[in-house]
Amino acid sequence: MPNLLDLCTSGDLVALKKHLKPSSIIEDSEKATLLVCACYYSHLELAKYLVADIGVDINAMDDCGNVALIEAARVGRVDIVQYLLTHGADINIVNAEQKTVLMCSVHHQDACSYLYPLVADLKKCDYAGHNLLYYLERAVGKDSEYYYMVSEIFCANEEVIISGEY
Repeated sequence: MPNLLDLCTSGDLVALKKHLKPSSIIEDSEKATLLVCACYYSHLELAKYLVADIGVDINAMDDCGNVALIEAARVGRVDIVQYLLTHGADINIVNAEQKTVLMCSVHHQDACSYLYPLVADLKKCDYAGHNLLYYLERAVGKDSEYYYMVSEIFCANEEVIISGEY
């Protein structure tokens, strides 16, 4: 049997369907890893198969502390983000580092712009005390129009300090 993770990485849906069936017995953490991998490598159809046919928990964390929604946002795949959200992904989920989907999407303006109106807690900090503006500044610079637009919404009549040194 081929390595299922390799099939997800390469996006080989035909082979994955042949070797991974709804009746297959694999650990939930392995299923989560497959979904995270499919999302990170931008394989929407594979992610759909894993969620709809295999029944992977859409909010499950893999063994490395990653979650599918965050990985889809990290690589800027708005189509996968939309699919996951419409199928029950938690918009406020965090990974093992307590980073939010927004913090991980800052390198992709289209994904970040799609997500920030949906997020309940824009001011959440990760385990190191860094917030969205910290990651956004590191990604695009404080002088960018995009940073300014997001920071206006983020701050909304409230002084926010960008935490952390870098």
